[in-house]
Amino acid sequence: MNSLYIKGRKYKLKVVPIIDNDETIVGRCYKKDHVIKIVKDESMEESLKTLIHELLHAYIYECGLYTDSNDEEVARYIEINFLPFLLTFLKAIEIMYSNKKKNIDKIKQAICKLFDVKEKDFH
Repeated sequence: MNSLYIKGRKYKLKVVPIIDNDETIVGRCYKKDHVIKIVKDESMEESLKTLIHELLHAYIYECGLYTDSNDEEVARYIEINFLPFLLTFLKAIEIMYSNKKKNIDKIKQAICKLFDVKEKDFH
């Protein structure tokens, strides 16, 4: 079992074969118990999307937005925009620190490879 810190609160991340005896659930954030459970999918991309989604539930909760932390639409909206946001953030860093372009390009390439996407899809 591994620990993560979300807004200063310790959460346990558990990779499990099944969640709550329901084969249709691929991830769940137990905010009050500070546990995130993820079913590791064969597709790394799907597992990472699920992980991002459940982490977002925890972050929203730990920011004090208790009602919003249960809202699937809020978490889904942020999840969908997470990768484009991250790539835009890296582009902004590249503009601000042009001398770091080579390092930033490596990070972008790694993110795109990890999520199996093309960077040009986010411009």
